Amino acid sequence: MWTDALADPGRRIGAPAVARTDTLDRLRPFAAAAGVDGVVLVQTIGSELETEQLLGLAAIDPLVVGVVGWADLAAEDLPERLDRLLSCVGGGYLAGIRFMVPPIADDFADSPIARGMRAIADRDLALDLLLTPNRLPDAAAIVAAVPGLRFVIDHLAKPDIVGNDLGAVRAGLVELARHDAVAVKLSGLLTQIDPELQGVEDLRPYVDAALDLFGPQRIMLGSDWPLCEPVGGYQLAMSAMEGLAADWAARHKQPLAPDTAGKWYRLQAG
Repeated sequence: MWTDALADPGRRIGAPAVARTDTLDRLRPFAAAAGVDGVVLVQTIGSELETEQLLGLAAIDPLVVGVVGWADLAAEDLPERLDRLLSCVGGGYLAGIRFMVPPIADDFADSPIARGMRAIADRDLALDLLLTPNRLPDAAAIVAAVPGLRFVIDHLAKPDIVGNDLGAVRAGLVELARHDAVAVKLSGLLTQIDPELQGVEDLRPYVDAALDLFGPQRIMLGSDWPLCEPVGGYQLAMSAMEGLAADWAARHKQPLAPDTAGKWYRLQAG
């Protein structure tokens, strides 16, 4: 099983900011206890140097099967930058690039960022979209403007579960679900609840909505470690997503695809 291991630092509902520097050695026993034998490292800052460092870790540690890094999508020399990342130590583990979704203008398809996205597609990499529910229409505009690219919606768009925004999230996901090139990562949802008032069961409607719309072939699970630690830890984060997804699969008699992350990210074998 694969899971994302690192995610963007910062404060969210129910999750204090993580200040320490975490290591694969600290993650290893958590992953083993959860039955995870391969992880995807995800960028935390806008830095190609950090991406190179993560790729370097992938080159020497068999626990790492992929890296979702960062690059400046608007850079004129983005193709050369991507090629440099792909050719550096561990470059074969580069699985994708993560991008924070901004407001999208009508002429986006001709923008430098869209050209950058096409360069990512040309190199058979995925594009993770980091966004909140109000940016879901912008994500749909991106997907429509850049055919041929595989997209991953991170953290189910970080819904406001405390505010019960299920209707808005579902409405925003409908258009994205029409595109076969879009998958959804169920991760980070525990950090979106108020742990004093809510629990895993409050995530069920959101997980069900994702599976209803995208089906069991376009869903991947993630831990959002280490940000999950203040709200229960790695094992709870994984068991919550696995359990809720398995419940949906049992009710609908549709087994979950075992390798969505592997297919979307073209992962190395762990």
